[in-house]
Amino acid sequence: MIKYKIQSEALKVKPTIEYIAQNTKNISKLEEFSKNHDTILHVARNPNCPIDLLKELSNKKFNVKYAVAENIKCPIYMLHNFSNSSNRYLRSYVAKNVNCSVEILEKLSKDWDYCVRSDTAYNSNCPVEILEKLSNDSNYSVRRSVAKNRNCPVKLLEKLSDDSDWRVRCYVAYNPNCPVKLLEKLSNDWDYRVGCGVADNPNCPVEVLKKLSDDCVQVLLTVIENPNCTVEILEKLSHHSDSIVQKYALLKQEELLNVK
Repeated sequence: MIKYKIQSEALKVKPTIEYIAQNTKNISKLEEFSKNHDTILHVARNPNCPIDLLKELSNKKFNVKYAVAENIKCPIYMLHNFSNSSNRYLRSYVAKNVNCSVEILEKLSKDWDYCVRSDTAYNSNCPVEILEKLSNDSNYSVRRSVAKNRNCPVKLLEKLSDDSDWRVRCYVAYNPNCPVKLLEKLSNDWDYRVGCGVADNPNCPVEVLKKLSDDCVQVLLTVIENPNCTVEILEKLSHHSDSIVQKYALLKQEELLNVK
C-alpha cells in the first residue's frame, strides 16, 4: 500500500510532454516536438528554441506565429517583421513581448487597433515618453494599461487619477507605485471598485484602511485582506452586520494573533 502511494505521488509530479517541449534545452528534442501538432506551440514559446527553428516556425500558420511572437528570445528582426503584419492579433503579441525594441513599440503605439496600443502601454519596457502619449488615448483600455504598467511614473498616475473612466482610476489605485497621497485621494472616489483598488494596494496606510472600514462590503473584504490591516480594524469588522465580513474578519484576526 505504501509503495503504491509513493508511485502515485511520483506520477503526479512527472512533467508533461507539453512542459518538456516548452522548457527543454535539448535541440534534437525541440526539433522532434516541432513536428508534433500537440507540442509545436510549446516549442515556439520555448526560450531555448534555436533561432533557425524559430525562423522556420515563423512561417507556419498564425497560431504558431503568435507563439513565436510571444517567445522572450524572439529576435528583433522577427518581431519587426511581425509588427508589419495585417493581422492585429499578431501585432498584439509583438506589443506584449518584453524583448520588443523601443522603435517597434513607438510604431505600435500608433496602431489603428486599440488592443495593440493597449498591449504596448502595458509592456514593461515601454518608455515613459510613449506612456505619456498613450495616457491621452481616446480609448479607456489604453489609458488603463498605462495605469497598470509597473513602470508608470507618479506624475502620470496623478494625471490618470482624474480620468473620467472608473476603470482607469481603479488601476491607478492598484498600481504598487501609487503614492500614499494619491491613495488617500482615491479612497474618496464615488465608485466602490476604485476603493477596492486602494484597499488592495500593499502601500495603503492604516489610516486609509480605517477610513475604508466604513465602506461597502466589497471594499471591507479587501481591507481585511490587506497586509497592513490591524487587529483593531479586524476587531471592528468582526461585529459588522454582514455575516461574511464578520466571519472573514474573525478568521484573519485569529491568523494575525497566531503569527504574533
